[in-house]
Amino acid sequence: MEKSFFASRIGEKLKSIMAFTSCMGIMLETGNHVYGTSDEIVSRAKNLRSPLDATFLKALQENWRQVRIFPLRKGRLIFLEPSDSVEEKTLQFLAEEIDREIQHTIVFDVLREATLTISSKLELNPLLHKVMSLSEEIFNVEVGAVILLHPERGELYWEVSKGDKSEMFEKRMTLPLGTGIAGAVARDGKSILVKDVSQEPKWDSSYDRKTGFRTRSLMCAPVTFRGNTLGVLEVINKRDGDFTPKDLRMLEMLAAQTGAAIENARIYTKLKEAYDELSVLNKARERVINHLSHELRTPLSIIKGVLVNISRKLERGDTERLEESIQRGYRNIDRLLDLQGKIEDILNQRPLK
Repeated sequence: MEKSFFASRIGEKLKSIMAFTSCMGIMLETGNHVYGTSDEIVSRAKNLRSPLDATFLKALQENWRQVRIFPLRKGRLIFLEPSDSVEEKTLQFLAEEIDREIQHTIVFDVLREATLTISSKLELNPLLHKVMSLSEEIFNVEVGAVILLHPERGELYWEVSKGDKSEMFEKRMTLPLGTGIAGAVARDGKSILVKDVSQEPKWDSSYDRKTGFRTRSLMCAPVTFRGNTLGVLEVINKRDGDFTPKDLRMLEMLAAQTGAAIENARIYTKLKEAYDELSVLNKARERVINHLSHELRTPLSIIKGVLVNISRKLERGDTERLEESIQRGYRNIDRLLDLQGKIEDILNQRPLK
């Protein structure tokens, strides 16, 4: 498996901090993973049921003269025997820097994974559900929605909604282009971040009043492809803190990937429909050709019979009724020529007369 951007970037960062603090080693616990500057320490940690549990931490303190532990948002950073010349506040600052680096690099890995995942989906509905799952994972929101534009009607409609309260957002609920925040984003092609919707002039509260849902904050980004607006991505009510400009940039990147993927999915759908239609036409053509092939046998048999009859009459010298047999043969030859024309029309995809 290809090494993640996070793993390679954090590994380099830990080695740099180790050199700066002149410590014997550094270990980082984040999520279910352990990273470090010492392969031996990381190997021992991975053999434990819980990588950095109390038993292992005690073992660290028994083997190193000084162990400094700093909590992170989702893990811990451990310095093994840092230099006495490095102050506590410096170590704290470095831990905070690592914490910020973690959040930054994880974003790149998530967006990279999103790009690979989105581009692998060829059918529209599974694609949009995957986009919303990624939105939930990245932004930790109550509701995320893909809202598509119907260009002929000049209105937006909710195609897919996901989240704890997504049932309040009815599928195919519509909104006129230019109305509300989503309508304005679709019309103007400009993203928006709103920390408090009650202070936003574009905010339309009619849906909240209708359903009882309470929108506090949201982000909305246009979904476009080659200058054409396809819809918007909207995420509502971040659970932990406020939306940030960095969140908006990530939503814009996700929307850009979604636009190309939606267009690919629509092309795939059209090609599949054309293929299915062509398959139906081919089967119908085969049935008609088989029918015409059967029809050919009748005049051919008659013509053969006519020629045999003429031959016998000539042998007997009976020429009085030859004209009748010859005319019958002509009629069936004309029928053959008509059937031949119909077959050629089918093969050349011309309408049958």
